[in-house]
Amino acid sequence: MNHIGQIISLIVAVLWTVTAIYSDKASHRIGAMSANVARLTLSTFLLALFLWVTIGHPYPIYADSKTWFWLALSAIVGYA
Repeated sequence: MNHIGQIISLIVAVLWTVTAIYSDKASHRIGAMSANVARLTLSTFLLALFLWVTIGHPYPIYADSKTWFWLALSAIVGYA
């Protein structure tokens, strides 16, 4: 398949759009704080599930302190 990168880019763009729409609806329905907590809880669970399936552990055991710092900073920025 010659255009796999473009296809993946289009899929990502569509998924980001869908995420923004549903995030807006959820924050109006249940409140911004509750929507963020639910979103982060779900993303933490899905990340742990993905890591468990791919490397056999629910957290990145191979990560050093610098990687944990960036992961934590990403979570803080995602929450804000």
